[in-house]
Amino acid sequence: YELHPDYTTLFTEAAESSSEIIFGVRFEGPGLQEGSSFGGHWDTPLEAMNGTLDLAREFYCIDGLPTNLSPLYEESSVNTVESPDPLRYQNRDPRLKATLFTPGMQWGNNTSNYGGAAASLSTLYVMKYFNPALNWSTSWDAGQDFYVIRYAEVLLSLAEALVEKGGYNYSEVASLVNAVRERAKMPTVEAVEGNGLNQEQLRNLIRRERRVETAFEGLRLFDLYRWEELESAAERINQEAADNNFSYEYRNFRGQMEYVWPIPLAEVNANKQLEQHELWK
Repeated sequence: YELHPDYTTLFTEAAESSSEIIFGVRFEGPGLQEGSSFGGHWDTPLEAMNGTLDLAREFYCIDGLPTNLSPLYEESSVNTVESPDPLRYQNRDPRLKATLFTPGMQWGNNTSNYGGAAASLSTLYVMKYFNPALNWSTSWDAGQDFYVIRYAEVLLSLAEALVEKGGYNYSEVASLVNAVRERAKMPTVEAVEGNGLNQEQLRNLIRRERRVETAFEGLRLFDLYRWEELESAAERINQEAADNNFSYEYRNFRGQMEYVWPIPLAEVNANKQLEQHELWK
């Protein structure tokens, strides 16, 4: 296995046989009723699934620095659904616009549609897997495969495992992250963060890299469970909705029970020797 040379073309039907794809769910379409719907949209120019500003901020500028530190970052004084700001999405990690449809981007011969019944809640839409050649009906029966495991995620999982285990070789961990970054045309760890990161700094670096690399691939929720960061993620999104008057669904964090699976009720009923976990009683 090896990384596909261009991240921006990876999530297309033409790249489904790429040597980066370790395991994918196959779809065929349109017109065969065997297609995928996760790239579906309701209208042209575009009305589709929404992304969040919180995710967009995680995509650094092309100098490898976060937006609050990079001299390349610009923003206007206005950013609402009615008047979205395209400036803040310039000079950013190329994966941003391969993942999110941002204000000012072209969809075929048009730009994003912020009106209508299915308008964006956040000024952002999900771009990954979308095919601009498909209309609103064929996009719900598309031939795009869903990638369950790909090589880039394996590299980041190995980097995470090494750091969590401890006793790691710094250069080995950095090289795993660098392979993913360099494919995306982003600077290396050594060039931006240097050679002196401690375990906690490396952990945070890998987690952010994983988030931007694998957004909308079905991994994020399970990552948050594994890291026990679900509460902070829910708080950020709820606060983003409140600050911007976005009509997101409220994220409800239920405490430590989120991190423990209950014994199924049918099993408890069938065997009275089983006792339900305290958090789920």
